[in-house]
Amino acid sequence: HLSARLLGLRRQAILHGAVLLLGLVSLPIGIGAAWSAPTPGFEVLWLIGLLAASVGLPFFAVSATAPLLQQWFAHTDHPAAGDPYFLYGASNLGSFLSLLSYPVVIEPLLGVHAQSVAWMIGFAFLAAVIAACAVLLWQRYRSAMAEPTGDVGAGLIAEVTWRLRLRWLLLLSVMLGTMASIMSSTIMNVGIPDMSAHFELTPSRAQWVTSGFMVTMTVGMLMTPWMLMRFGYRRTYQICMWLLLAGGIAGGVSQIYGLALLARLVEGLAAGVVQPIPMI
Repeated sequence: HLSARLLGLRRQAILHGAVLLLGLVSLPIGIGAAWSAPTPGFEVLWLIGLLAASVGLPFFAVSATAPLLQQWFAHTDHPAAGDPYFLYGASNLGSFLSLLSYPVVIEPLLGVHAQSVAWMIGFAFLAAVIAACAVLLWQRYRSAMAEPTGDVGAGLIAEVTWRLRLRWLLLLSVMLGTMASIMSSTIMNVGIPDMSAHFELTPSRAQWVTSGFMVTMTVGMLMTPWMLMRFGYRRTYQICMWLLLAGGIAGGVSQIYGLALLARLVEGLAAGVVQPIPMI
């Protein structure tokens, strides 16, 4: 968002192309020979450094892609440009299919080196598709700044009342709740090895705490319109926050893998309902 504001979308496309190129140069993913075993007591810092060095740039480029493409599409002359949020749903659907297929298809059939090469090929294909989107943006660009009509001062806030401040605080709580739901979707990624050891599971089975979360999160997104019509915004948001809290606590203290997995499914359902709410 900052780069779009400072550079404009057309120059931002060039900048993002450079980021994708840097990410492509750093592939394939692998652990360099210079990385020795971590020093006892500094395993977390060692892991963060290893991930930053091995997959940091490609992950940064991929993470910026979803909001970037939405903003690009919204600034074209396409008839559906006024509602680009279907791209958000498509992105989550792709994530869901990938997470679901990894323990079932990819991990059993491909070794680590083959997975690294396949990911590099997929990243290169993604970069090519984004480059094509950038070309379309240049050809069909529509400025977001329309000429003002009527009274320029219309709609401006004359006085900041306490009611308005409370509304801002409410919007802040919605933002924090959305951040909590996003953190819930990624917080278990680093804990899967420890969970495998604690519950004596294979990595592919322990991976279901993440894959199952994505499954129920996708279902939750589909349920959002019905929940809002049935319970209203406030009650829907409160229900989801309580489910996120209960699922997090129950999963954190559970000594049975099945209960921990069930708690993650509940968290995913609540997170899926919450995430589209700020966009409505």
